[in-house]
Amino acid sequence: MLGQVHFILHASLYRACFWWLDGGEVVFLSLVCNFVSLLMYLHSKNDLTRVTHNTNSHSPA
Repeated sequence: MLGQVHFILHASLYRACFWWLDGGEVVFLSLVCNFVSLLMYLHSKNDLTRVTHNTNSHSPA
């Protein structure tokens, strides 16, 4: 549920960034906001999973 709240907040941030400009820069700005929000979402949700995955990737198969 907390992940859904984070997703909604990041989606709102994305929309705010999208409507902030209305020109050729809208596409670039929306991509940047989308990337940042996705990065924050993945970091907040999969931080422990990512650390575990990195540790396992270094171990021999």
